[in-house]
Amino acid sequence: MIESKFLALKPNNFHLDVDSFKCQHPVILEILKGHPLHYALSITANVPLIYLQQVWNTISYIPEERNHRFEAVLDDFDASFKLKAFRRILSLPKKDEDPGKTHFEEFVSESKLCEDIMSLGYSEHLPNASRFKRMHLTPIWHTLFSILNRCLNSKHTGIDRCSISVLRLFHGVAFNKHYDYASIFWNELVELVGDKRRPGRARTFVPFQRFLQLIIQSMMRANKDIPKRESEPVCPEYPMNYLRNKEEDPNVQALPIPEVLLSYADQNAPSVSEYRKSIAPIVQPEPE
Repeated sequence: MIESKFLALKPNNFHLDVDSFKCQHPVILEILKGHPLHYALSITANVPLIYLQQVWNTISYIPEERNHRFEAVLDDFDASFKLKAFRRILSLPKKDEDPGKTHFEEFVSESKLCEDIMSLGYSEHLPNASRFKRMHLTPIWHTLFSILNRCLNSKHTGIDRCSISVLRLFHGVAFNKHYDYASIFWNELVELVGDKRRPGRARTFVPFQRFLQLIIQSMMRANKDIPKRESEPVCPEYPMNYLRNKEEDPNVQALPIPEVLLSYADQNAPSVSEYRKSIAPIVQPEPE
């Protein structure tokens, strides 16, 4: 492999440590601790840097019916993974994992998606997903979106805007939808791999670094003959450490966190108690 073909490693696909992360609304962290996406937000892997570059250089998508998969070379071994393995690696929800549900919910239309996001507390009209800017969200929903966008995105710049895929992730969490999150990441990876050799569309850096590292780790565990290369440099980690505070807009009212979403949190956590007090109605004293 020619080293000049190696792409840059730039901060993307951050990971979240809920115990050290600092933000304006820690109640969101308590919710994410118990949410099905917590593992995908926080899990990391240490793999040789050379393997990450090799897998990205050689990965291809094979769209065979009933056997669609990604194939890549790892050291001198041919490796592949399917959506089922991808879902297992990231511990993402299965279609029958939610109590009382046997199928994933359909993604809402783009117009309904925008309408729902505006109902959370969005200071501008949102005619379509491409016009979305996180700066228009109220602080508590700004916190949730920012965490999801930084930790589950393949980009490293332009984080104020996002793709419709990230908006679907945000919508799924905010409204507690039983979405097929694995398919969102899978389809984006299919697109990224397809763009690798297209002029003007190929990334100049390795995207989804953390997810690719987890896939490589799984491949190495499945094939013990792949050298561990313990003396070689490992991939860098990108922890998300803090989120700047955002001022409240007195003209925009935020939708309170739905009870079904708040139920993921430890109800005895101080941040949950404080949040419940903050939204409790003020009881006026009885006139004498």
